[in-house]
Formats: sequence, structure tokens, C-alpha cells
Amino acid sequence: MIGVSPAYYISNNTSHFKLSDVIDSLSWMSENSFGAIQLEVFHYAQLNEWNYTNLSLLKEELIKNNIVVSQFVAHFLMNCFESLDSISSDNGLEELRFLSAILKHFSLTKTITIPIPPYKDERDGRELDLFYIKVSKAVKICGDYGFKVALEPQPKSLAADLDYLNKIDGIGLNLDPGHILCSGIDPFNLDKKILSKVYATHLCENDGVVNNSLVPGYEITEERWENLISGLIDAGFENSFDVEIICEKNLVETEYKKGNFFLENICIQNNRYRGTI
Repeated sequence: MIGVSPAYYISNNTSHFKLSDVIDSLSWMSENSFGAIQLEVFHYAQLNEWNYTNLSLLKEELIKNNIVVSQFVAHFLMNCFESLDSISSDNGLEELRFLSAILKHFSLTKTITIPIPPYKDERDGRELDLFYIKVSKAVKICGDYGFKVALEPQPKSLAADLDYLNKIDGIGLNLDPGHILCSGIDPFNLDKKILSKVYATHLCENDGVVNNSLVPGYEITEERWENLISGLIDAGFENSFDVEIICEKNLVETEYKKGNFFLENICIQNNRYRGTI
């Protein structure tokens, strides 16, 4: 299944996109062979929209258009992991509990992603232990409601080296090849142990220098993308393959359809063909 990340809505409507923008997109998604979307709260103010009426309508339209929600991205929590002060506090955790309760009530998804931003302070040896403690609290809160938690590490974040996967029980990775490339790691050559902990995806690429989110297949070879998709499938990945593209508004539909075609007809179909052979 191919889906879209919230970058679709950000490119179309800026980071202040509304739930109504998500609802309005669903018929286009269905008509263009996308089977999944991701929900996101980017700014705290957007929490005001998460009420019973709006979410009931969203649920109704998801069912009508045969679209599933592959994950919820708690982007509004980013500043809770950016400094020594923020990781030393419990800021954001009650909001995470609130959203977990809502997501469970409406049975919207099984996975919650927390993006981890670049760390702003000097590192003095305390930060990783505090970071692991706070993330563990987030995992516990989400787990109480039946959710898996994935981190989406940005370059220069406390999770950028992916070592957290070995330090925190039950944690996963939201695989964003663009972020990982700019962190100095080759996302197209990850071992099976890491791939087995991928709970969700933001599939994009860049040159490894500028942290862009470009359409898969833009410059990186088909073979490398096929190997990544094959590795995920072999490692037991069961969620949607979600495209993440940041682009000009007038290019959104074209770029996302390109990403869909590339992943489904080049990467996934070629893997199925080889498997059959």
C-alpha cells in the first residue's frame, strides 16, 4: 500500500493545514491509488480542531474512500526534545496522553511518531540519559492505549545515530531516508536488525547535504530503492509505504503521483516479480 505523509498537506496548505483539508483530500487520494494518509498536529493551536464532531466526520470519510491512517505524527512535541531544559521536564506528555485517548477512541491508527529535532545545547554527558528517560515515558503513555511509538530523528538530534533503538524497549523508527542521509548514515544499506524496527515511513531522498524531501527516484538509483523496499519487506514491515515530498503547491499532485508510480510499479512490483521467479 502506498500512502502520503503530512508533507502533502504542508505543501498544499502550509503547516497550519486543517482537518478539513485532510478530509477534502480523501477523494483525490482514492482516485489516484493512495491507500493511506498520516494525521499530524504540527502546532499546539491545531489541537482545538480535535473534537468529536470533526473526528467523526473524518472517520466517516476515511471509510467512504477506503483510506487508512498509517500513523499519527506528533510534530507539536518537537520542542520537547530540543534542549537540556526540555528533556528534563515532562512538557508535552499530558498532551500526548490526550491525543492517545482520542486516537484510540476513534480507532484511527496503531502507530504514533515523535519527530526529534536538532539538539540546541552543548552536550555535556547528561543529555542522552535524560532523553532516554523522557522517550521511555512517552512510550509508556502510548503503550497504555495500545500504540507503538516510532521516532523520526532529524540530523544533529539526540536520536540521529539510531542508537536509541538499542537503548529503549519497544521503540521503533519512522524511516525518513532524507533525514538519515543528512545524518551521515546510508539508509539504503541498513541491516535487518534496524529494518525490523521500522514502524512507519516518510519515503523521500536528497543529496545527503541539504535536508530536502524529494520524490523517491529523483537521483538515487532504482536498484538502491528496490533494495530498501525489499529489505523492509524481508524484515517484516507491514505498514504503508508513505511518500514524503516537500514541493511547490502547483507541483504537489504531479510529484506525489510520480512517487506512487515509482514505489508501486518499479520497487514493489519488481520485488514481487523476483520473488515469483
